[in-house]
Amino acid sequence: MLNYPLKTAVICSRSMSDEDIEKAVVKHLVLAQRGHVLVSPCISPGEKRIMRAAFDAGFPQIVLLENGFSKMWKPSGAQFDACARGQLLLISPWAHHSQRTTITREQCLELNEIAREIAAIITMD
Repeated sequence: MLNYPLKTAVICSRSMSDEDIEKAVVKHLVLAQRGHVLVSPCISPGEKRIMRAAFDAGFPQIVLLENGFSKMWKPSGAQFDACARGQLLLISPWAHHSQRTTITREQCLELNEIAREIAAIITMD
């Protein structure tokens, strides 16, 4: 999915109204129908709703995670199947940690910036 020519970062403010979120869902589903891979850390309620709608519709997406992957970790259930189909790519810029932590604002901003950078990658395959 990283080599798809069309990618769009999904980044929403926590202050978006339900009406604004629904408009964003429709907008991003149209982009996905046109071949865009949606890229998001799925942090805010709006990002979660957009990415869930795209996932349920079977559109490809890249999800950035705050916690990295342990040595033997693998997704389960629908995420496992989506990864196997090439619909879902899960990535994390950080190593796995076992302690329960709350994601910081700085981490959220960094994940959003990484999503933007991934979306900006243009390939000519």
